[in-house]
Amino acid sequence: MFVMGEKLKESGSILFQIVWRNFEINFPTLR
Repeated sequence: MFVMGEKLKESGSILFQIVWRNFEINFPTLR
């Protein structure tokens, strides 16, 4: 999951970065 998130962040998707940021806050144990 984390690796997939890093790959998508590299793509430069602003919307995904916002969603991913919220996901990390809501589920910190998955980092």
